[in-house]
Amino acid sequence: SFAIGIILMAVMWMGRNIPEKRDLHWLRHLGGMAKDGGHIPAKKFNAGQKLIFWSAILGGALMVVSGVTLMFPYYWATLGTLSWAMLIHAIIGLLLIAIFIGHIYIGTVGMQGAFWAMWGGQVDRNWAKEHHEIWLDQIEGRTGGTYK
Repeated sequence: SFAIGIILMAVMWMGRNIPEKRDLHWLRHLGGMAKDGGHIPAKKFNAGQKLIFWSAILGGALMVVSGVTLMFPYYWATLGTLSWAMLIHAIIGLLLIAIFIGHIYIGTVGMQGAFWAMWGGQVDRNWAKEHHEIWLDQIEGRTGGTYK
């Protein structure tokens, strides 16, 4: 079921999470935290959200491959391969736990309005303008300004 969840996430959200050149600008300024003047314009998913997505997809895929290898020992793996699979599985698991704890923090108490946006699936116009200005321009039918 974990593998099915990873596949469903990839199918549902991969198209909107392809990295773009403007994501480098977002990352360089940490989404606006390292820049005077507020947030960096973003589409529906900003570079931070894309990093979380790709961590889940790629990390999840590694967890599935290493987990299946460990579930069926010696079918295609030697003792050395199984040792590596166990190490990779543990390291990726710990990294994903750390990433998701950080994501949960930002989505609950770390950013005003983020929890209710996730809970209800809607944001008000002001929140969208502040955090995802390009996306707001797209849904309101504007082409937007000059975004990097």
